[in-house]
Amino acid sequence: MKKMESIWNNRINIIIAVAALMVLFFSGCKKDDLFVPVYDQGSGIAEDPWLISNAEQLDSIRNNPGACYRLIADIDLVDYLADTSWVPIGDESNNFHGVLDGNGHTITGLTLSVVKTQSHAIIAFFRCTGEDAVIKNIFLDDVSIQGSGSGLDLSAALAGINKGEIRDCSVKITTEGYMNYLGGLVGINEGTIAYCHVDIDMKYWTHAVGGLAYKNEGNIHGCYASGKIASEKEFSAGGMVCFNIGTIRDSHSSVDITSVNQTMGNVGGFAGAQFISGGYIRESYSTGKVEVTISRTIFYPFHDELVVGGFVGGHYGGKTGDIENSYTTVDVSVSIVDGDIQGARIATGGFSGGGSNLTNCYAAGKVTGINTGGLVGADMDADVTSSYYDSEVTGQNDTGNGSPKTTMEMMQQATFEGWDFTSLWAIDEGASYPYLRWQ
Repeated sequence: MKKMESIWNNRINIIIAVAALMVLFFSGCKKDDLFVPVYDQGSGIAEDPWLISNAEQLDSIRNNPGACYRLIADIDLVDYLADTSWVPIGDESNNFHGVLDGNGHTITGLTLSVVKTQSHAIIAFFRCTGEDAVIKNIFLDDVSIQGSGSGLDLSAALAGINKGEIRDCSVKITTEGYMNYLGGLVGINEGTIAYCHVDIDMKYWTHAVGGLAYKNEGNIHGCYASGKIASEKEFSAGGMVCFNIGTIRDSHSSVDITSVNQTMGNVGGFAGAQFISGGYIRESYSTGKVEVTISRTIFYPFHDELVVGGFVGGHYGGKTGDIENSYTTVDVSVSIVDGDIQGARIATGGFSGGGSNLTNCYAAGKVTGINTGGLVGADMDADVTSSYYDSEVTGQNDTGNGSPKTTMEMMQQATFEGWDFTSLWAIDEGASYPYLRWQ
């Protein structure tokens, strides 16, 4: 009798185990291999995620990148990492494709390093996230990236390449040294980033940097970038993204960008440039300042183009990229303290250095520099529709690419012909410039 009971118990246990594996497989969070968990609770599925309360458990995500996880405590990585750097989780062939729910908790003290021997390296908490990945509700505080790289490295705080969904996350990041391509939250975004915030403090030099992402090829919605980006050599930069090929909506940047020894590049308060196949930006704005200093002779064709704007720098690959219902109050400055310009094209614009298609946009920041324009840099090709700039604040009075208006006219709804003041824009008549209703 006892033997028969034992047989039935074993069969029941086998049935339960098989059922659990079937639930795990069909839940969207999968075990990639036989995995012995270090977690006190959970089973790694959507309905019962692994619960993470310490640094060791957080690091163990790399052992099963397809499972579901949830933080149940704040985590400090300072003692765990000691004098070492975080080893990025996953790669493009074995990416993170599970769910990480920060549950409103904070991860502190993430340290990342870029070194000279790492050619084409991707440096971030997650090296790459897959299309099924979801990362949400996490605050990365006191992230540090130290750079001494010389290869084509890509660096960011949370994900080097994002193909999944990142939402409701925040990052406070400090970088110093040399990195080639840098994004505050994500290096290259091919997925979705929504309602995220980055506070960035970048020092020394990167070849190209964006406050939220180096390059956007996907969708960004409802995001905010703040802080400072300072370079000691030529670079391309944008307060939100450096290069935009995708779509950005309802987002804003408030980043002070400064550069010395600049010779070429695209620098903008919101985006460095729209890129090749065209990018789209809707209902967004930028504040802060952009200051670029030329301190050595620029020779054409070695240094081809330097375009600087309060919202977007310029363009690559023709007059591409639509920007609609957006504005900037960024103060823009381009100056020469030493050297000369030998045939290179330089332009400074209140909104755009040049090249983008602008509809229902305006600029209201001071503009000083070379080949200046109140809305678009002088002699730069652009398609401009129903767009304006404050001639008193910008100090410009050019026509053809945007219409100059006085400060008082810029505070009157009647000035902005064809603009939607019912669902998109609002204005305090006689007291404010137009602002977006979602602000």
